[in-house]
Amino acid sequence: MMDMAIFEQWGQASHHYNSTTQKNALSELDALTRTIEDNCIKKCAEDNAERMKAYDDDLAHLHSQIELMQSKLASIGAQVIEGSSSHTNGNAIEQVHSRSQQEEVSH
Repeated sequence: MMDMAIFEQWGQASHHYNSTTQKNALSELDALTRTIEDNCIKKCAEDNAERMKAYDDDLAHLHSQIELMQSKLASIGAQVIEGSSSHTNGNAIEQVHSRSQQEEVSH
């Protein structure tokens, strides 16, 4: 009977040990899983932050290029308007000069 009791105690202790070991192993796996997930999330966030910074830099460069082109277009537009207006004024002056010459010839 004594031998049976020892085996029963061993069986209970073994079952308790296995249950505890499994629980500990599951806890460790859960902790490792969370660590891996956290690391993956952190890495993805870092990668996204780097990509976003690169996109922001590209966007800032494009904006500066757009502003430069707008400035150049405004300058060209001003020159065209100025040239057009001086050309029109020049024609008007020529017309007045031509009329005055015609009037002199007819008198």
